[in-house]
Amino acid sequence: MNTRQFYSDANVFSLLSKYINTAKTTDLKVAFDKALETLDKPECRIPVLGTQGVGKSSFLNAILFGDIILPVDANETTCIPTEIRYGDNKQPKAVIHFQNGSQKEVPCTEKALAKYVHQDNNPANSMKVSSVEILCKSDLLEKGIILVDLPGVGSLTLANQKTTLDYLNNTSAAIFMLRTVPPLTRSEAVFIQSALPLIDKAFWVQNQWTDESDDEVKEGLDDNEDKIKHIAKLAHKPDGYATRPIVVCVQKALVGHIDSNPKMVKQSRIEPFLDTIVGFARDWQSEIQDSLLKEARALVASAQAAAHERKSNYEQILAGKVDKAKAELEKQYDAAEQTKRENKEKIVEVRNFVQAEKATLHNNILELSKTRAENLKNKVREIIANGLTGGERLAKAYNDNAKEVYGEIFEEIQPQFLSMMEKTTQIIADLKPVSLSKNEIEVDGTFLDKGNKAVIAHGGKIGGGTGGTAGALIGGLIGSVIPGVGTTIGAVVGGLLGGLLGGWGGSKIGTSILEKQKDAARQELFQQIDSFKDSLEKNYLNLLENFTDGINDALRSWNKEQNNALENEYEERTRLFKASQDNVKVDLEKISMDIAQLSNLETALK
Repeated sequence: MNTRQFYSDANVFSLLSKYINTAKTTDLKVAFDKALETLDKPECRIPVLGTQGVGKSSFLNAILFGDIILPVDANETTCIPTEIRYGDNKQPKAVIHFQNGSQKEVPCTEKALAKYVHQDNNPANSMKVSSVEILCKSDLLEKGIILVDLPGVGSLTLANQKTTLDYLNNTSAAIFMLRTVPPLTRSEAVFIQSALPLIDKAFWVQNQWTDESDDEVKEGLDDNEDKIKHIAKLAHKPDGYATRPIVVCVQKALVGHIDSNPKMVKQSRIEPFLDTIVGFARDWQSEIQDSLLKEARALVASAQAAAHERKSNYEQILAGKVDKAKAELEKQYDAAEQTKRENKEKIVEVRNFVQAEKATLHNNILELSKTRAENLKNKVREIIANGLTGGERLAKAYNDNAKEVYGEIFEEIQPQFLSMMEKTTQIIADLKPVSLSKNEIEVDGTFLDKGNKAVIAHGGKIGGGTGGTAGALIGGLIGSVIPGVGTTIGAVVGGLLGGLLGGWGGSKIGTSILEKQKDAARQELFQQIDSFKDSLEKNYLNLLENFTDGINDALRSWNKEQNNALENEYEERTRLFKASQDNVKVDLEKISMDIAQLSNLETALK
């Protein structure tokens, strides 16, 4: 039996649902549906991320086309993603998808595509393009990998950030392209810091332009490595997640392919990266299969333990050992009550911690927005005192300084949010299911109640999955509410960025600002800054409120469901003592048959 057969078999579902105790009868169905949804994802999107001009399009041209297909000379592209997926066609084929649902096939050439993705040709996406799709016959894409060329992230525009975050919420891997000179800037670091919590697997590439020396490459490489490791630590990623970037001379790789010069391609050092990404492309589906197979075995083991325990109870009744069975039931009930009390203590601990963190973060947000707004006002005073009172130069000076403030705020607030979430997750992970059955079942060398956390942890988003089956069953509270294990972190990170972007978008000034006297210019910019500050506080405080309210509501609901499940299980067990001997015999025969089926199922999964 393969993984898909297990999760799609109605008989398997019916058999397990008899013995797996869940707080809600729908939990197992949700888990099975989630597993099938994950298995049905035939594709894994990998966006290529980096600031405008880092060489993303040239990089994709080099590794996929060996020619200039994606436009590479745009000063600024619109917020339109280009997806490159496998197609069994001799020549690459391009399709433009519009926001109204229509589509149009165009020649797959730089000139044809530039009409839709260049800011000059399609300002502010006036053509209402949703995406560009390119079908390409490439070994790299054959296993379902889709590489995505996204707008540059360094501009921090709301539309570009939203487009990129939408992709990050629906994938688990990304290629980060870094520059040699300069290495990571503040705005790039801010974006990477926001992206990493959403990414299970990151590939790091440093582009070396042909006029950059080896000393510059080494210096930039050391700087970039230090920064991404620091950012990964802030995002609570494991050791080894942020590896030393692979240096690639994209320009040499592209020219080498165009000129059919294998020596130049080798000198570009693009081949080591290709080996890495091809290996990932080959194995990502196997990772899903292995993950879900482990969870299937855990579910069968759980059902087997419960079935054997139930069989033992029935055998005691038939042997006339009703008093012994009752005593064991009461002992199990007392143990479950103790678990309830321990859970209650943990829930109180979570609520107290979240409340304290909420108060601290609330004050930090207010203080940070106030001090950064004052700093920005001081910079405005200095700019205007130096003679800039209007026009493009003032607009640029203000926007550059506001962008710096943007980065500073995000860099301080995001780690505090993530730290709060991580600690909350750790406390909630110690909550135990309330049941009369055993909670510790050994599976694959681990115990199920502890192993559940491991199963949840390795159930990633590769291929679009949204968490493990075991997570949906026992770790449902964690998987559905706490960022870092479930998918809600996308909303939280998006909210963090949105908190800034909502204010930032309204605080920027355009280059058409009229010339003004110093006092008038200062007053107008101060109003912009105050608006930015108010918007920032509102968005961040709303996010904080929603998160803490969500935790409290989820804990309340989960605790109620667990208690109800315990009482239902207890009533079911006590009814057994009143059943006739004949009925007990019939039920025992059914349980014995189920145990045999579960044993066969266990063997089939091996």
